[in-house]
Amino acid sequence: MASYYYGIELYPPSAPTHDGITPDGREVQIKITQQSQVVISEEPDYLIVLRLDKTTGTISEVYNGPGKQPWDSAYIYQKRNTRYMMLNKLLELDKYVSDCDRISAINPIAKFEKKKIVRTSKMKASHVGKTLVAGYINKNNQENCGSTGKVGNHEGQIFYAMKCRDCGHTYEANGCDVWLRKCPNCM
Repeated sequence: MASYYYGIELYPPSAPTHDGITPDGREVQIKITQQSQVVISEEPDYLIVLRLDKTTGTISEVYNGPGKQPWDSAYIYQKRNTRYMMLNKLLELDKYVSDCDRISAINPIAKFEKKKIVRTSKMKASHVGKTLVAGYINKNNQENCGSTGKVGNHEGQIFYAMKCRDCGHTYEANGCDVWLRKCPNCM
């Protein structure tokens, strides 16, 4: 990708620090991700971060410039002796890179634009698990009526309103228990 967009001559795989050299002689580290962050283990002279959109397959540029600023502002992960950078932070840093510090593209590449993702109820179901979606009915004929927003009595849980479809009794259950809960009134 970087070779196509920027004319970078790539080094052999696993080269230390830099992945290639630009036509004007600048060494550059190249990162491409589908996630919201990238990881680097050494400070590069120049850094190009690209984003691959999973759904469309398009490539966009997140950061293009000197490696010092991102390196200095990255989160240090001591356990692995690496640093990780969030794409949001890289987008912010990219705004302040002057044109002369950028690696010129030889083929057009779009700038990455952060988009707000609006989740439909179908997306929410796959994101949080079907048992936590209002309307879910478990094997004991108990219906999840949705989150109450109240903190549950298990660590990290919130309460969900439940309704027994046999007797109509309503009660609350921790999110982790929705799938197996029985009606306290019918037991």
